[in-house]
Order: sequence, then structure tokens, then C-alpha cells
Amino acid sequence: MPIQTSDYISVKDRALSLGCNTPTGIAILPENFVNARTKGELFYGPAAYDLRENFQNGGIPETPLENEGDEFLTHLQESEISELILPTIFVGYALYVQNPHLIDLALSVIANYITDWFKNIGGKQSTTVNAELNIVVETNGRKCVKVKYKGPVAGLDKVRAIVREINSRD
Repeated sequence: MPIQTSDYISVKDRALSLGCNTPTGIAILPENFVNARTKGELFYGPAAYDLRENFQNGGIPETPLENEGDEFLTHLQESEISELILPTIFVGYALYVQNPHLIDLALSVIANYITDWFKNIGGKQSTTVNAELNIVVETNGRKCVKVKYKGPVAGLDKVRAIVREINSRD
């Protein structure tokens, strides 16, 4: 599957309408962020908490959508053993301008997470299994663009290039 890009809703406006924390840098979006009617309906897939911990251990600041005292639900996903579905990652424009290297670092942390995940489920080679990842990039004009990737870890380098291109054209 090639990398696909498409328009996405304003993450900041949607977070405000749900009464969530407004992300400024990197944020992990709940699975049903676009369709939830209320903040109480929001949920994460299981990989979100692992990825959040990996970001923290890698020194990558994340803006959680949860306000202090909030806790979103966790929804277990069924997927093939040869596939890992990752949460949608938001990258705010301010982060891109102030610390563009953090995006590369975050993608490296994600790549390591994918590789380790497949090793832990039976030693599958990360080149023969697929991970699915969506990255929502906020541009200078506050427009958001979703980059959808499904493929092996090696293809994440192409995602980096597309994220850079999105921010360089606005």
C-alpha cells in the first residue's frame, strides 16, 4: 500500500469541542477522536499506552488530550499476528518549527517499538510484517493533513519525508 495523504479535521478545534487538553506538540489521538460525541466516549487502543511510555523514555514531550484527572478507556483490538495497528499521532506546527528533530526522534521510537513488538510475538522479521500508522500534521495555516502508512518498518523513512514536505509547502 502506498502512503496516502488526505485532509483531516482541526485537531485543536476538535479537542476544544470535546473539552480535552489542546495539543501543541506531539499527541496520541484516541481511536474514535473524530466520531466521539463526548469526551467520555474517547478510547485508546492498547498500543497507545506503550507508545506513550516509549516517548517518555525517549525524552519526547507529549501533550496528552486528557486533562488532569481524566482517564480515557482502552479498547482491545483484534488483528493478525503479522500486523500492528498503532494509534494516530498528532504533530503540531509549533513543534515542527521549534524542534523538527523531535519528529525524526518520534519516528525512530515508533520504528523501534514496531521491531520489538514483532520480536516479542515470535521473532517475526520486521521486513515481512506490516504496521499501520497515521500521522496528523498541523500546517502553518492550522490545516491538518493525515499521512496514512501501512507496511514494514523500513518504509517509515518515506513518512518522514512526507511530513517534512507537508510543513515546507505551507
